[in-house]
Amino acid sequence: MPGRPPISAGPETERTAGQPPDSDTIGAPPGDAVPLFVDLDGTLVRTDISTEAAFDLIRRNFGYAILLAFWVLRGTAYLKRQVAARTTPAVETLPYIDAFIDYLRQQQSAGRTIVLATAADQSVADRVAAHLGLFDAAIGSDGVTDLGGKNKLKRIREMVGNGAFDYAGDDLADLWIFSKARETIVVNPAAPVRAFATRSANVTRVFEPEARHFSDFLRAMRPARWPMNLLVLLPLAVDGHAADVAPWLAALLGMLSFCLAASASYMFDELLHLPVRRTLPSAQQSPIARGAVALQRAGWALPVLWGVAFVVALSLSGAFAAALAAFVALSVLAAQDWWPPPRLPVAIALSSLRVVGGALLLAAPILSWALAVGLAAGAVVDLGRRVKNGFV
Repeated sequence: MPGRPPISAGPETERTAGQPPDSDTIGAPPGDAVPLFVDLDGTLVRTDISTEAAFDLIRRNFGYAILLAFWVLRGTAYLKRQVAARTTPAVETLPYIDAFIDYLRQQQSAGRTIVLATAADQSVADRVAAHLGLFDAAIGSDGVTDLGGKNKLKRIREMVGNGAFDYAGDDLADLWIFSKARETIVVNPAAPVRAFATRSANVTRVFEPEARHFSDFLRAMRPARWPMNLLVLLPLAVDGHAADVAPWLAALLGMLSFCLAASASYMFDELLHLPVRRTLPSAQQSPIARGAVALQRAGWALPVLWGVAFVVALSLSGAFAAALAAFVALSVLAAQDWWPPPRLPVAIALSSLRVVGGALLLAAPILSWALAVGLAAGAVVDLGRRVKNGFV
């Protein structure tokens, strides 16, 4: 189209902030000459790929948790570049938003220029674009500049010059771009994003989010596994003061603390193994793997659940809190790939720690038969889980 500046995106190389790319020039399409820029995380997929990659690093070596803290001090773009250099996202199994993908395919068939514009690292953008085959170009963070918000808008302006552009996004950070786009497509929006976008931008289409319910988050906490925490009550059931109310209240609070800590451990294990868990049949996938529970929400839930569990435990007994700490430490270690212990002994040890915790809470002796019950329960439950879900 005469007079329209070309859209270009450079290859996946180190570039200084604001430097125009110098290759892969895209000419004007025969259809709508206004290019469509598309966000990635939360818009194209129901997850945050950079956050997933960070958990993948922790899965391989827990020491990366310390490195991540140092990398973030050098900026978000630097953090994403370091993580992306050490991980390869499983783009084939990501939870894509199918209805929006279908819309983009229609736009592509009409000859429209579509650009993937994401704050994720450039290498991630390139992999997703190559997998989907929908985009004429892909731009992302370059290790120096985080391509989000105002920075993304600046880069879009560099690519279109004085021309118009349309934009599809989902986040509050996209509001900078919504207000400057000719047409705005809001995908999978939270209520505040929808409200702000409607007031400040020309919203022409909304792809409604799938309904998210508290029940999805509850299922992610694996309440079906909470009955294992009844083992905390076992020492009390045979104690001479079993008829007293106070010990039962303390034991029930102790059981609650184990439920919360175990749920956080289950979610942590899920976050470390998302690519593998997404290969399971859909009926066996957790709400986190399906994208029904936001990845960031699940991540923030971990310290909250563990924190509340330890506060409750410490209010009961220091020795009981130590047993809970051992339980959490073992479950976290068992989720790591760098220390892959046999699953059956770990399951037995975790169930035994519940019995030990109950005994420490009562300052009662640890009965050998009660410990044997815990060992047997752990073995039976673990073997049953293997039969149902396999080895993932």
